[in-house]
Amino acid sequence: MHETTQVSYGDGTIMVIMSSESESEVAAPTIRFGDYNVAAQSCFTEKELSQIYSGEQAEVNIDFLMSDDAKSQEEHEQFFSNIPATSKGQEPYHEGVYIRIDANKEVGDEEAVSFDTFSEDVEMQLDIPLYMISENRSYYCMTNVMGVCDLLEDVDEDADTFTIRTHSLGSMLLLYRDNVADNVSDKQIFRISSKHLFFACIIILVIIWCVIDRLHRKDRL
Repeated sequence: MHETTQVSYGDGTIMVIMSSESESEVAAPTIRFGDYNVAAQSCFTEKELSQIYSGEQAEVNIDFLMSDDAKSQEEHEQFFSNIPATSKGQEPYHEGVYIRIDANKEVGDEEAVSFDTFSEDVEMQLDIPLYMISENRSYYCMTNVMGVCDLLEDVDEDADTFTIRTHSLGSMLLLYRDNVADNVSDKQIFRISSKHLFFACIIILVIIWCVIDRLHRKDRL
C-alpha cells in the first residue's frame, strides 16, 4: 500500500505519505486515518504548526511493516508481560501480527526528524488479515512505545476492519480473542427441553387415564 494525501493548514500544506509492506506471505494491510486533517496536525508541535500556517510546506512519512514476529525478544517480552490475564470462563488472547511503525516529519528546508507519538488521540483503521477473521471474535491492539504498552479495543463494528484511537506510533501487536457463547444459547436449549418434557407429561397422563378407564370398565363387568 502506498498512499499520499495533501492537507491544507492556513497558508501552508502538509503532505501525508503512508505505506505498508509485509515480511510474511500475507499481504500488507491497508491502513488509513479516520480524519487526515486531525492526524496531520497531530504530528507537529505548536511551533511547527505556526510555521506551516504561515506558508511553509511540510511532509509526514509513516511506514508500516507487518511481521509474524516482534523485532526483538525484548519487545516480545514487553508485549506479553502486558497482556491482561483472562477470568475464568473467558477465552485467552491470541497473538496475531506485529506491525512496526517508522514515522518522520519535516517542515520547509529543515532536516527530517523521527517521532513516535501524536499530540492527541488519532483514529487509525486497518484491514484485518483474512486468515484472522472469524465469527464471534473480538480484536485488540497493543501499542508499545519504549516499553510502555497500552491495550486498545476495536471501536468499530465492521467485521473486516479494526479501528483504534491512539496517540502512539510505536510498534503494535494485533491480538484476538474468541468470544464464549453467551447464556442465551443455554436458555434456548433449556426452553426446548422443557417443551419436550411438557408434551411427554401430557402423553404419560393420557396413558395413565386410559389404563384407569380400562380398569374401571373391567370392574363394571
